[in-house]
Amino acid sequence: DEQLRRAELLIEGFAQHLRTRRPLVTLKLATSLDGKIVTRTGESQWITNEASRARVHEMRRQTDALITGIGTVLSDKPRLTARDSEGNATGRPLLRVVVDTNGRMPSDAPLLNEPGEVLWIVGDNTEVTLPTENVTVLKSTLIDGKVDLAVVIGALGTRGLHNVMIEAGSGLAGAFVEAGLVHKVAAFIAPLIIGGTDAPGPLSGMGSASIIEALHLENITHTVIDGDILVEGYVSKTN
Repeated sequence: DEQLRRAELLIEGFAQHLRTRRPLVTLKLATSLDGKIVTRTGESQWITNEASRARVHEMRRQTDALITGIGTVLSDKPRLTARDSEGNATGRPLLRVVVDTNGRMPSDAPLLNEPGEVLWIVGDNTEVTLPTENVTVLKSTLIDGKVDLAVVIGALGTRGLHNVMIEAGSGLAGAFVEAGLVHKVAAFIAPLIIGGTDAPGPLSGMGSASIIEALHLENITHTVIDGDILVEGYVSKTN
């Protein structure tokens, strides 16, 4: 099953890159049953169960690059690596991409201590100092004061990468969706209800004005993972 899934991913990413010179972009989400990603006090560890988190690490192992935003780097202090249950790295180091318009990434961010390259995307008017030798800076033009996400995906395509995954907060995740840059969604849904007006969902931004404008998925699969549900699908070509 795992080998088949990996083969399918390799093939679809290769086909996407061959056709567009850009990678296949997967957005990973993890929410409660009522669509929350944190509680009103900001607690998020852990909404999904251990088996789901292991699946995420397997998905990371299969991808070429992992994209996140500076908000996640500052709040969660992630390492953005693929690890097993013992915390040991699995597979090759993947490219970690941090979207950070104003260059706020701290020099002690845990991801900087992990093997493998970090691609630090900042605005073209931002001056930064490299915190470690494994960091590469890419300056991007700005759209409404934010990094142009098409520049990010284009740069990954130029590197010859076939599969990339977004693991980010609601701001960056919503921006990728609204920019039309997401091809595939992997949504982990946990059987718990958080509730509360002040508990955010996985996507912010303007959102769709009507149901017909919403992002529609096709070729859907559902997988039960120790009670959590993983829903995967591809953004409809006619969307």
